[in-house]
Amino acid sequence: INELTALENPENAVHEAWNFHLTSKI
Repeated sequence: INELTALENPENAVHEAWNFHLTSKI
């Protein structure tokens, strides 16, 4: 994730974090 993108889009950052969490669990 881009830090600037995360700052501008906190919801998107959370979504990306969940994607990473879910894919890493598999």
